[in-house]
This record gives sequence, C-alpha cells and structure tokens, in this order.
Amino acid sequence: MKHRLDIAAIILVLAGLLHAGEAPRELPPVVYSPLDRETPIDPAGQGVWLPYERFRQWWERADPTAKPPVVPPLAAALTEASFIGQAEGARARFAVKLTAVAVAEGWSTVELPGDLPLARLTPADARVVVQRASSLAYLVKPGDTLIGIARERLGEQGKWQQLVEANPGLDPKKLAVGCRIMVPLPEERVLIHLPAPGSYVLDGEVAVAITGEAGAPRSLDLVLPVAGAV
Repeated sequence: MKHRLDIAAIILVLAGLLHAGEAPRELPPVVYSPLDRETPIDPAGQGVWLPYERFRQWWERADPTAKPPVVPPLAAALTEASFIGQAEGARARFAVKLTAVAVAEGWSTVELPGDLPLARLTPADARVVVQRASSLAYLVKPGDTLIGIARERLGEQGKWQQLVEANPGLDPKKLAVGCRIMVPLPEERVLIHLPAPGSYVLDGEVAVAITGEAGAPRSLDLVLPVAGAV
C-alpha cells in the first residue's frame, strides 16, 4: 500500500513540473454587451465593444422563439385636414393643410376623393408622390386571392374578373407573392404615396364656386377627405 502511495506522489510531482513549464494560456477577449461597457474582468483593456445592431442580430439568431414582425392592419392614414379661406366674389379659396401618417414598412398610399377641387397639393417631403389615378397598384401578400382582393378593394368578391381584365396575362390560380397588380378604382382618386413610416405634411389650395343670387344666402359644396381613409 505504501509503495502505491509513493508512486502516486511521484506522478503528481512530475505532472506539476510539466505544467509549470508550459506557457500561460491567454484568455479570449472580453465581449461587452451594449449596456455594460465597463467591467473589472478586463484590466488590460483588450475587450471588444459589440455594436448594438450586431448584438441584436446575434440575439435574434440565438432565440429560436423569435416572433415574426407584426404587420399593422392599416398601412397609412390621413390624420388631419384643415381648410382655412374666404370668399372672393363668385369663388371661395381655401388654404389646405393635410397630415398623413405611414406605419407600414416601404411605400404606402393614402387615397383622397377624386372630386376634391384641388388647385395645388405640395408635400413638404420631396419623396412623397401625389397623383390622380383611376387605378391603384396592389402588392400581393401571402394568402391573397383575387376574390379576397376584390372584396377588400372593390367592395364585392364577384368583381374579381375586373382584376383579370385590368391585368392581361394574370393567372387567377397562380398569384405570385410580391408581384404588383393593378386594381381599377370605382372613380378617379387623388393618391398620396408615402415612402416610409413617418408623418408627412402637405400644403395646398382649393377653389370652389359659390352658388346663389347676390344679396341672398349663398352656398358652396366642398368634398372633404375622411381622416383614416386609405
């Protein structure tokens, strides 16, 4: 028994000598999280600062339960409309100020009545596009069908054939996700195309004829945009 203990002691001593002769191992550099740049673990100051965007990418890759981004039910909306003006003889002129808000990623569109008598409508942001149109480009999403698009955009699912007529060569059974199809509008509309999420201000002018005989109560008809309409 004594001989076995002596042999074990010799082995431990030799192992210690061998280990003492090895070069000390270098620790890997410290990686700082975005919220903890100061740490006592790295006295030599050789740590690596991880940018927040890179940290977020790694975090999302490491989390298998990450949920897909929530798609807002409303891509864009008109949130404010003001008309301030006065009568000038047989016409009334109004200074118009509209505020439109986009919440969806990428381009989105706000629709205004086509018979809104706009003499001018100028966006403060040069990226915003304003046009009069009798059709609207629709981006096909996963799960879309022509019947569903007709119900949503034309008010009746039976009008899906109008979509086929407006898009020659379109196969109703093979809608490719991400493609754009033209949706005919019931009447001409003023379309405001917004480039990205944010709030956009547009200034304009409206001129309306005043009806009625001189000296009597007079009236004017002005179609106003509905806040929230898209």
